[in-house]
Amino acid sequence: MPIAPTYRLIYASHIAPVCQDDLKAALTSIVTRSIPANRKARITGLLVAHKGWFVQALEGPRAAVETLFTAIAADPRHHHALPISQGEVDGRLFEQWSMCARMLTANDEAVLSALNPKGAFDPTRIPERTLMRLLATVADVHWRVLSEQQSLAA
Repeated sequence: MPIAPTYRLIYASHIAPVCQDDLKAALTSIVTRSIPANRKARITGLLVAHKGWFVQALEGPRAAVETLFTAIAADPRHHHALPISQGEVDGRLFEQWSMCARMLTANDEAVLSALNPKGAFDPTRIPERTLMRLLATVADVHWRVLSEQQSLAA
C-alpha cells in the first residue's frame, strides 16, 4: 500500500478576545486536546501566537488536515481563519511535534525583524517562504531547548 503524500496547510487567524486574557492557558488547552487527536490522525504541526495572531502549519494526510482546518475555523478561539498556503510537500518539517505551540515574546522581535524587516506583524501580508522560515526557526529553537532541558535532567 503506497504512503499518501504529505499535505501542508499554513493558516493565520486572529486570536479571539476570550483567549487574550490568558493566552498561556488557551495554548495549554489547545495543545493538551490536540496531541492525542493529531497523533491518531497522523497530523504534525506547530502553532505560534504573536500580537493578536495565531499562525499554524499542519502536516499530514490531506483529508485529515482539511478536516482539522475546518474544525479550527469553527473554533471560537480563532477568528477569521485564513489559509495562507496549502499543497503537497516532499516531507514534514514538524515531524517531531504532534502539536507544539509557542507564544512569541519581545525576545523574539529580533528574529521577526530579520525575517520580516517591513515592520508590523501581519501574517496575511508576509510571504509564505518567510512564514515557513519563522515556523521552522521556532520549531528548531523549541526542540533544542527541550533537548537541553532533558540532558540537564538526566
